[in-house]
Amino acid sequence: MKQSDDGAKLLIETELCADPEPEIKWYIGDKVLKDGGRLKIKQRKDGEFFFLALEIKDVSEDDGGEYKIIAKNKLGSATNTIKLNFARKLSFKIFNTTSIIF
Repeated sequence: MKQSDDGAKLLIETELCADPEPEIKWYIGDKVLKDGGRLKIKQRKDGEFFFLALEIKDVSEDDGGEYKIIAKNKLGSATNTIKLNFARKLSFKIFNTTSIIF
C-alpha cells in the first residue's frame, strides 16, 4: 500500500497467479467498487500473473472500512482483505493483509 506525500491519494496493490484468467471484483464492505470518479481500478496481466491495484483520490475519513478483492475462476476463488482506519491527519493503519495464489 502506498500513500501520496500529501495524503490525498492512496494505492492498494496486490498480485495473484491464476490460470484460467479470473473474474476480479473490488469491494468496500459488501458494495462492489466501480472504476471512475475518485476510484481507479488497475489490472495488468503478465502470463499467469496479475498485478492489481485500487487507487483512491481525495482520501477522506469516510474512505475507511474493509476493502476486499475477490478473484474467481472455474477452479476456485481467492480473497484479499485490508481494513483501513483513517485518523484526522489521514494516516492509515493496516490490520490484515493476505496473499492471493490459486
